[in-house]
Amino acid sequence: MVLFLNYRLLTSFALVVASSPYWRAIPSLTVCIPLLVVVIGCIKYRRYHLFAGASLAITVVVLHGQSLMRQTTHLFQDGRDITITAEVNSFFQQNSRGYQGTILARSINGQTLPAFAQGYIRLNSPILLSIGDQITARVTLNPVRGRLNLTGFDQEKYFLGQGWVAKATVNTKHSWRVDSGSSFRQALYNRANEHLQQLNSFSLLMALGFGDRSHITHPQWEQLKSSGLSHLVAISGLHIGIAYLFGHAVGALIYRVDSRLMLAPFLTGVIVASIYAWLAGFSIPTQRALIMCCVSAALLWVNLHLAFWQRALIVLSVILLLDPFAVVSVSFWLSFLSVCIVFFVVTTQSRQSLFSRLLVAQIAITVMTLPLIAYFFNGVSLSAIVYNLVFVPWVSLIVPIVFVALIATALDASSSHYIWQLCDFLMLPMLRTIEYSTHSWWSLSLGETWVLIYCAIAVVLYRLLSRYGRILMCCFLMVLSLSRLTGKPEYEWKMDVFDVGHGLAVLIESNQKAVLYDTGNRWEQGSYVESVIAPSLNRNGIDELDGLIISHDDLDHAGGREDAYRLIPPRWEKSSQALEPDKGCLRGSKWQWQSLSFHVLWPPKQVARTYNPQSCVISIKDGEGHTVLLTGDIPSLVEWLLVQRSLEDLKADVLLVPHHGSDTSSNATFIESVSPTWAIASTEYGGRWRLPNPDVVQTYLEQGVSWLDTGQNGLISVKFSPSNIEFETARVESKELGIGRCYVRE
Repeated sequence: MVLFLNYRLLTSFALVVASSPYWRAIPSLTVCIPLLVVVIGCIKYRRYHLFAGASLAITVVVLHGQSLMRQTTHLFQDGRDITITAEVNSFFQQNSRGYQGTILARSINGQTLPAFAQGYIRLNSPILLSIGDQITARVTLNPVRGRLNLTGFDQEKYFLGQGWVAKATVNTKHSWRVDSGSSFRQALYNRANEHLQQLNSFSLLMALGFGDRSHITHPQWEQLKSSGLSHLVAISGLHIGIAYLFGHAVGALIYRVDSRLMLAPFLTGVIVASIYAWLAGFSIPTQRALIMCCVSAALLWVNLHLAFWQRALIVLSVILLLDPFAVVSVSFWLSFLSVCIVFFVVTTQSRQSLFSRLLVAQIAITVMTLPLIAYFFNGVSLSAIVYNLVFVPWVSLIVPIVFVALIATALDASSSHYIWQLCDFLMLPMLRTIEYSTHSWWSLSLGETWVLIYCAIAVVLYRLLSRYGRILMCCFLMVLSLSRLTGKPEYEWKMDVFDVGHGLAVLIESNQKAVLYDTGNRWEQGSYVESVIAPSLNRNGIDELDGLIISHDDLDHAGGREDAYRLIPPRWEKSSQALEPDKGCLRGSKWQWQSLSFHVLWPPKQVARTYNPQSCVISIKDGEGHTVLLTGDIPSLVEWLLVQRSLEDLKADVLLVPHHGSDTSSNATFIESVSPTWAIASTEYGGRWRLPNPDVVQTYLEQGVSWLDTGQNGLISVKFSPSNIEFETARVESKELGIGRCYVRE
């Protein structure tokens, strides 16, 4: 026991597990044997605790990683089109393709899967399924693969953090069957849904009661993010902790009745917290929060004389032992940091009043989580402190009432409706107040974010250093901050081809200025401009575009135009659509921007509505002669016309492959005329159009052209300096699990 409470062992264990997302591959199971020998040996020779922690960490990551890989292997062993029998274990929610939820695979093509190979799958279904249902259907499996940029939602990390090993869609062309099952949780959910449908805070109460955030609208999410209150609408460490305290209070009353029941407060607290986690379906984040709460409560109950950081290390190590891939979850780190701060305030401010401790804890949580929020979300909420000071305690009082409402609903009591109305009434102040927070979000560049991180490091280390140590630390961090804020890039200009699926968005950046060629697609509640491009610009310290060029009007190229004008308004626009004369993208047009020369090669005239053949083709050249050719979606006929009329102007070092690598473009004569060294295609991995076409890729390779596409490589960055051209990609291909991705130079 003493060995596994050793801080050196725990520290090395946590650090090695935290590094696992950057491993290029998960080692095989055979490495576990010598690693376990090392751990056992360190029990006798305790001076080697660091090696014991590292060895144990590698073993845990290997075991969990190999388990996920075995689940994936069993699922895909018979191909992507399989017949699956699975059990529904989450609420299904409506989306653009029907309904979506989580299932647990039980058998494939009639063969029952071993227990260790039964993996969780995210299923798209044409009908609404309920928890406990068993579905047997022909499905199309897809590996977990998402868009990968430096900013925006990372689906692969999210799926890994949730424990999902694949995506699947029911093939309705084949017969399929659903055997209805009974689930008390589903029945409770349906009853609560009936009570809450007409209430103003319906979406927030469903999130608080069941962890179901699917009803929260896009504007509400923006308001919650701007106010810094988004953590309040997820069943996280805060809510599990409140449930534990509620149960602890009930147990304390029981203990007063019978003093022999000393364990009553602890047990009732754990039971209530577990019930609350069960309502959220024991999702992976909820499991982590429950583990964190129970381990923390157990450490307090056994009254071990440990410093707060030792308690924090134990809690962190237990969670990573059970779920090492929690390290990819932003919410986990935010929850863990919040719990650590609360423990620190409780143990160091014990002489202060309860109100003072709560106030100090809330301010500390808000301030100390700012660097994490800034790093992961490219900005901070200026109003977060005020909103959190008011509404964290407020919602903490509402959660027990929600719990009582759930009990009343479960008992089908007539009073349940009135309790829900009380909850709605109490939620209205927050619902109304966050509407005024929309303009309080402050976007930060990467340099500014690092300065904020350095300030947090200084605050943490301040009390641990001597006077001279503090002076040296401040000087060192100041130098680092200045280098981050004033440092110049090693390149003259760069081109980013974003990973936007089947679409196109290319950013040209030079001297902290930017021009965008196409915007990518949009959807009902957002666009790639909002989720990827604007955050990327903000990350680089740019808040507006110098120019916007729209190749043509197809949605996958121009869908984000309105969001571009709203979020990063361009000073000028060029398009081959019939706009004002100065906005025309017409053959022969030339202009200078920064040190780059833009030359339009196509189309010959403007039209009312532009399609693929009217795509704006532009050659961009710098002072060193490096050239990029942007081609939109031009077909082979336009390629032929360009070869006939603009032979010399077509020459380019980097070619943006026409029409996403379709076989309707990229004929051999055109490629030979351009004579590129590199070809970059904007494609969707496993998309319905099956692009790029293999024959097209082969044509490029046969002519000695190096090929990159966003479907395989994620974001592709091309950096131009006087002496050379360098490529960086967001994805490093890993044959094992796909968690070894990082932003590295090819």
